[in-house]
Amino acid sequence: MAGVIGRDNPSDDAEPQPGPGQRRRVGGGSFMLTDEQIRHAAEDFGLITGAYDSDSAKYASYEVHASAVVEKLIYDGEYTGHVEYGVSDNEIVIEPGATLKIYTAEHLNLPPYLYAEVIVLGQLFSSGIAAGNTYVDPGSTGPIYLSMTNVSPRALRIPIGEPIGRAQFYTLQRPVLRAHPGPQARRELRLRVNRRRTRRPDENENEALERLASSLLLHKIAMYLASATFLGLWWASQSRDTSNAILDALIGDSLPRLARLIIPLIVGSAIAFAFHDFRTALWTLVMRGRRRDE
Repeated sequence: MAGVIGRDNPSDDAEPQPGPGQRRRVGGGSFMLTDEQIRHAAEDFGLITGAYDSDSAKYASYEVHASAVVEKLIYDGEYTGHVEYGVSDNEIVIEPGATLKIYTAEHLNLPPYLYAEVIVLGQLFSSGIAAGNTYVDPGSTGPIYLSMTNVSPRALRIPIGEPIGRAQFYTLQRPVLRAHPGPQARRELRLRVNRRRTRRPDENENEALERLASSLLLHKIAMYLASATFLGLWWASQSRDTSNAILDALIGDSLPRLARLIIPLIVGSAIAFAFHDFRTALWTLVMRGRRRDE
Protein backbone atom coordinates (compact mmCIF):
# COMPACT_ATOMS: atom_id res chain seq x y z
CA MET A 1 0.00 0.00 0.00
CA ALA A 2 2.93 2.28 -0.65
CA GLY A 3 2.08 5.82 -1.59
CA VAL A 4 -1.42 5.50 -0.16
CA ILE A 5 -1.11 5.36 3.58
CA GLY A 6 1.37 8.19 4.16
CA ARG A 7 3.70 10.75 2.74
CA ASP A 8 7.46 10.73 2.42
CA ASN A 9 9.47 12.86 4.81
CA PRO A 10 12.72 13.80 3.06
CA SER A 11 14.34 14.76 6.34
CA ASP A 12 14.23 11.17 7.56
CA ASP A 13 16.56 9.65 4.95
CA ALA A 14 18.88 8.38 7.68
CA GLU A 15 16.18 6.09 9.05
CA PRO A 16 15.50 2.62 7.60
CA GLN A 17 13.20 2.64 4.58
CA PRO A 18 9.59 1.67 5.46
CA GLY A 19 8.02 -1.46 4.09
CA PRO A 20 5.04 -1.56 1.69
CA GLY A 21 2.36 0.77 2.91
CA GLN A 22 4.45 2.02 5.82
CA ARG A 23 5.27 5.45 4.44
CA ARG A 24 6.36 7.86 7.13
CA ARG A 25 3.88 10.53 8.26
CA VAL A 26 4.90 14.13 8.75
CA GLY A 27 4.72 14.80 12.47
CA GLY A 28 4.56 11.06 13.24
CA GLY A 29 0.77 11.06 13.86
CA SER A 30 -2.02 8.84 12.56
CA PHE A 31 -4.70 9.81 10.06
CA MET A 32 -7.83 8.46 8.40
CA LEU A 33 -7.91 7.16 4.84
CA THR A 34 -9.98 8.98 2.21
CA ASP A 35 -12.17 7.30 -0.40
CA GLU A 36 -9.39 7.45 -3.01
CA GLN A 37 -6.90 5.88 -0.64
CA ILE A 38 -9.38 3.17 0.34
CA ARG A 39 -10.00 2.26 -3.31
CA HIS A 40 -6.29 2.12 -4.07
CA ALA A 41 -5.52 0.01 -0.99
CA ALA A 42 -8.39 -2.38 -1.77
CA GLU A 43 -7.72 -2.82 -5.47
CA ASP A 44 -3.92 -2.97 -5.36
CA PHE A 45 -3.23 -4.52 -1.97
CA GLY A 46 -6.39 -6.43 -0.96
CA LEU A 47 -7.46 -4.26 1.95
CA ILE A 48 -11.09 -5.17 1.15
CA THR A 49 -12.00 -8.45 -0.54
CA GLY A 50 -15.14 -10.54 -0.91
CA ALA A 51 -18.00 -8.43 -2.27
CA TYR A 52 -15.81 -5.38 -2.82
CA ASP A 53 -17.37 -2.53 -4.83
CA SER A 54 -15.38 0.61 -5.58
CA ASP A 55 -18.58 2.69 -5.51
CA SER A 56 -18.99 1.84 -1.83
CA ALA A 57 -15.88 3.85 -0.97
CA LYS A 58 -17.35 7.26 -0.24
CA TYR A 59 -15.97 10.38 1.43
CA ALA A 60 -13.70 8.90 4.09
CA SER A 61 -15.27 5.47 4.64
CA TYR A 62 -16.41 2.28 2.96
CA GLU A 63 -20.01 1.00 3.14
CA VAL A 64 -20.24 -2.63 4.28
CA HIS A 65 -23.23 -4.75 3.30
CA ALA A 66 -25.32 -7.50 4.86
CA SER A 67 -24.54 -11.06 3.81
CA ALA A 68 -26.66 -14.19 4.18
CA VAL A 69 -24.49 -15.39 7.07
CA VAL A 70 -26.47 -14.64 10.22
CA GLU A 71 -26.46 -15.97 13.78
CA LYS A 72 -29.17 -15.59 16.42
CA LEU A 73 -28.70 -15.04 20.14
CA ILE A 74 -30.16 -17.86 22.24
CA TYR A 75 -30.21 -18.65 25.94
CA ASP A 76 -28.59 -22.07 26.06
CA GLY A 77 -29.28 -23.30 29.56
CA GLU A 78 -27.38 -21.06 31.96
CA TYR A 79 -25.37 -19.24 29.28
CA THR A 80 -25.93 -17.19 26.17
CA GLY A 81 -25.03 -18.66 22.80
CA HIS A 82 -25.47 -18.18 19.06
CA VAL A 83 -26.89 -20.49 16.40
CA GLU A 84 -27.14 -20.23 12.63
CA TYR A 85 -30.15 -18.26 11.49
CA GLY A 86 -31.69 -18.87 8.09
CA VAL A 87 -32.80 -16.15 5.68
CA SER A 88 -35.88 -16.29 3.47
CA ASP A 89 -36.76 -14.52 0.23
CA ASN A 90 -33.30 -12.94 0.21
CA GLU A 91 -34.13 -11.02 3.40
CA ILE A 92 -33.01 -11.15 7.01
CA VAL A 93 -36.11 -11.11 9.22
CA ILE A 94 -35.52 -9.73 12.72
CA GLU A 95 -38.44 -10.60 14.99
CA PRO A 96 -39.38 -8.24 17.85
CA GLY A 97 -36.90 -8.63 20.69
CA ALA A 98 -34.52 -10.83 18.66
CA THR A 99 -30.77 -10.16 18.55
CA LEU A 100 -28.82 -11.18 15.44
CA LYS A 101 -25.17 -11.16 14.42
CA ILE A 102 -25.15 -10.11 10.77
CA TYR A 103 -21.87 -10.77 8.97
CA THR A 104 -20.70 -8.46 6.21
CA ALA A 105 -20.32 -9.49 2.58
CA GLU A 106 -16.91 -7.80 2.57
CA HIS A 107 -13.71 -9.13 4.15
CA LEU A 108 -11.33 -6.66 5.78
CA ASN A 109 -7.64 -7.58 5.68
CA LEU A 110 -5.73 -5.14 7.85
CA PRO A 111 -1.94 -4.89 7.95
CA PRO A 112 -0.34 -4.34 11.37
CA TYR A 113 -0.30 -0.57 10.91
CA LEU A 114 -4.01 -0.09 10.11
CA TYR A 115 -6.97 0.02 12.49
CA ALA A 116 -10.66 0.21 11.52
CA GLU A 117 -13.93 1.19 13.14
CA VAL A 118 -17.30 0.12 11.75
CA ILE A 119 -20.22 2.42 12.54
CA VAL A 120 -23.82 1.26 12.08
CA LEU A 121 -25.92 3.32 9.67
CA GLY A 122 -28.20 5.79 11.41
CA GLN A 123 -31.19 4.74 9.28
CA LEU A 124 -31.26 1.40 11.11
CA PHE A 125 -31.62 3.15 14.48
CA SER A 126 -34.47 5.29 13.14
CA SER A 127 -36.25 2.12 11.96
CA GLY A 128 -36.35 0.56 15.43
CA ILE A 129 -33.08 -1.39 15.47
CA ALA A 130 -30.57 -1.02 18.28
CA ALA A 131 -27.12 -1.93 17.02
CA GLY A 132 -23.56 -1.83 18.28
CA ASN A 133 -20.56 -0.37 16.50
CA THR A 134 -17.44 -2.49 16.34
CA TYR A 135 -13.70 -2.21 15.75
CA VAL A 136 -11.20 -4.23 13.71
CA ASP A 137 -7.72 -4.77 15.17
CA PRO A 138 -4.51 -4.44 13.16
CA GLY A 139 -3.71 -7.76 11.50
CA SER A 140 -7.33 -8.96 11.50
CA THR A 141 -8.63 -10.69 8.38
CA GLY A 142 -12.00 -11.95 7.18
CA PRO A 143 -15.60 -10.80 7.54
CA ILE A 144 -16.87 -8.79 10.46
CA TYR A 145 -20.30 -8.74 12.05
CA LEU A 146 -22.64 -6.18 13.53
CA SER A 147 -25.03 -7.10 16.35
CA MET A 148 -28.58 -5.83 15.92
CA THR A 149 -31.64 -6.03 18.18
CA ASN A 150 -35.17 -5.28 17.03
CA VAL A 151 -36.70 -3.05 19.72
CA SER A 152 -39.85 -2.33 17.69
CA PRO A 153 -43.14 -4.27 18.10
CA ARG A 154 -43.05 -5.51 14.47
CA ALA A 155 -40.74 -7.83 12.54
CA LEU A 156 -38.21 -5.89 10.45
CA ARG A 157 -36.57 -7.08 7.20
CA ILE A 158 -33.09 -6.25 5.94
CA PRO A 159 -32.45 -7.27 2.30
CA ILE A 160 -29.28 -9.21 1.59
CA GLY A 161 -26.74 -6.79 0.13
CA GLU A 162 -28.21 -3.76 1.91
CA PRO A 163 -25.67 -1.32 3.44
CA ILE A 164 -25.58 -1.72 7.23
CA GLY A 165 -22.49 0.22 8.27
CA ARG A 166 -19.47 2.32 7.33
CA ALA A 167 -15.86 1.21 7.87
CA GLN A 168 -13.33 3.93 8.62
CA PHE A 169 -9.60 3.15 8.39
CA TYR A 170 -6.88 4.75 10.48
CA THR A 171 -3.13 4.48 10.07
CA LEU A 172 -0.99 4.02 13.16
CA GLN A 173 2.26 5.79 13.96
CA ARG A 174 4.05 2.44 13.77
CA PRO A 175 3.02 -1.22 13.35
CA VAL A 176 1.70 -2.93 16.46
CA LEU A 177 3.98 -5.42 18.23
CA ARG A 178 1.22 -8.01 18.46
CA ALA A 179 -1.10 -8.15 15.45
CA HIS A 180 -4.46 -9.92 15.57
CA PRO A 181 -3.90 -13.56 14.50
CA GLY A 182 -7.16 -13.80 12.52
CA PRO A 183 -10.74 -15.16 12.79
CA GLN A 184 -9.64 -18.33 14.62
CA ALA A 185 -8.59 -16.19 17.58
CA ARG A 186 -11.91 -14.41 18.00
CA ARG A 187 -13.31 -15.12 21.42
CA GLU A 188 -16.90 -16.06 22.14
CA LEU A 189 -18.19 -14.20 25.19
CA ARG A 190 -20.82 -16.24 27.02
CA LEU A 191 -22.83 -14.60 29.77
CA ARG A 192 -24.72 -16.34 32.54
CA VAL A 193 -28.47 -15.83 32.44
CA ASN A 194 -31.22 -16.10 35.03
CA ARG A 195 -33.19 -19.31 35.00
CA ARG A 196 -36.46 -17.40 35.24
CA ARG A 197 -37.33 -14.71 32.74
CA THR A 198 -37.53 -11.27 34.33
CA ARG A 199 -40.37 -9.12 33.08
CA ARG A 200 -39.68 -5.52 32.18
CA PRO A 201 -41.87 -2.90 33.88
CA ASP A 202 -43.47 -1.99 30.57
CA GLU A 203 -44.38 -5.66 30.01
CA ASN A 204 -46.27 -5.75 33.32
CA GLU A 205 -48.06 -2.53 32.35
CA ASN A 206 -48.95 -3.90 28.93
CA GLU A 207 -50.26 -7.10 30.49
CA ALA A 208 -52.54 -5.10 32.82
CA LEU A 209 -53.85 -3.08 29.87
CA GLU A 210 -54.48 -6.30 27.94
CA ARG A 211 -56.52 -7.69 30.85
CA LEU A 212 -58.55 -4.48 31.10
CA ALA A 213 -59.22 -4.44 27.36
CA SER A 214 -60.29 -8.11 27.44
CA SER A 215 -62.63 -7.39 30.36
CA LEU A 216 -64.27 -4.52 28.46
CA LEU A 217 -64.71 -6.72 25.41
CA LEU A 218 -66.37 -9.39 27.54
CA HIS A 219 -68.79 -6.82 28.96
CA LYS A 220 -69.64 -5.62 25.44
CA ILE A 221 -70.32 -9.17 24.25
CA ALA A 222 -72.44 -9.89 27.35
CA MET A 223 -74.53 -6.74 26.78
CA TYR A 224 -75.25 -7.72 23.17
CA LEU A 225 -76.26 -11.24 24.15
CA ALA A 226 -78.36 -10.07 27.11
CA SER A 227 -80.24 -7.55 24.98
CA ALA A 228 -80.97 -10.03 22.21
CA THR A 229 -81.93 -12.76 24.66
CA PHE A 230 -84.31 -10.38 26.45
CA LEU A 231 -86.12 -9.78 23.16
CA GLY A 232 -86.32 -13.50 22.55
CA LEU A 233 -87.68 -14.26 26.02
CA TRP A 234 -90.19 -11.46 25.64
CA TRP A 235 -91.38 -13.16 22.46
CA ALA A 236 -91.66 -16.47 24.27
CA SER A 237 -93.75 -14.95 27.07
CA GLN A 238 -96.38 -13.37 24.89
CA SER A 239 -100.00 -14.51 25.04
CA ARG A 240 -100.86 -17.31 22.61
CA ASP A 241 -104.58 -16.63 22.30
CA THR A 242 -104.78 -14.55 19.11
CA SER A 243 -107.61 -16.38 17.33
CA ASN A 244 -105.44 -16.00 14.21
CA ALA A 245 -103.71 -19.05 12.70
CA ILE A 246 -100.92 -17.05 11.05
CA LEU A 247 -100.05 -15.10 14.21
CA ASP A 248 -100.28 -18.27 16.27
CA ALA A 249 -97.69 -19.87 13.97
CA LEU A 250 -95.38 -16.83 14.18
CA ILE A 251 -95.41 -16.73 17.97
CA GLY A 252 -94.97 -20.48 18.23
CA ASP A 253 -98.27 -21.39 19.79
CA SER A 254 -97.87 -25.00 18.70
CA LEU A 255 -94.30 -25.39 20.00
CA PRO A 256 -93.42 -27.29 23.20
CA ARG A 257 -92.32 -25.26 26.22
CA LEU A 258 -88.69 -26.41 25.97
CA ALA A 259 -88.53 -25.28 22.35
CA ARG A 260 -89.94 -21.90 23.34
CA LEU A 261 -86.98 -21.45 25.71
CA ILE A 262 -84.26 -22.72 23.35
CA ILE A 263 -85.38 -20.85 20.23
CA PRO A 264 -85.19 -17.37 21.86
CA LEU A 265 -81.61 -18.06 22.96
CA ILE A 266 -80.58 -19.15 19.45
CA VAL A 267 -82.41 -16.27 17.77
CA GLY A 268 -80.98 -13.80 20.30
CA SER A 269 -77.42 -14.97 19.63
CA ALA A 270 -78.00 -14.71 15.89
CA ILE A 271 -79.31 -11.17 16.26
CA ALA A 272 -76.26 -10.19 18.33
CA PHE A 273 -73.90 -11.78 15.80
CA ALA A 274 -75.49 -9.71 13.05
CA PHE A 275 -73.87 -6.58 14.52
CA HIS A 276 -70.38 -5.87 13.15
CA ASP A 277 -69.23 -4.41 16.46
CA PHE A 278 -70.13 -7.66 18.23
CA ARG A 279 -68.22 -9.79 15.71
CA THR A 280 -65.15 -7.55 15.95
CA ALA A 281 -65.12 -7.72 19.76
CA LEU A 282 -65.51 -11.50 19.73
CA TRP A 283 -62.73 -11.98 17.16
CA THR A 284 -60.35 -9.68 19.05
CA LEU A 285 -60.95 -11.58 22.27
CA VAL A 286 -60.26 -14.93 20.58
CA MET A 287 -57.00 -13.71 18.99
CA ARG A 288 -55.73 -12.30 22.29
CA GLY A 289 -56.35 -15.65 23.91
CA ARG A 290 -54.34 -17.39 21.21
CA ARG A 291 -51.42 -15.01 21.61
CA ARG A 292 -51.34 -15.66 25.35
CA ASP A 293 -51.27 -19.43 24.72
CA GLU A 294 -48.31 -19.04 22.36
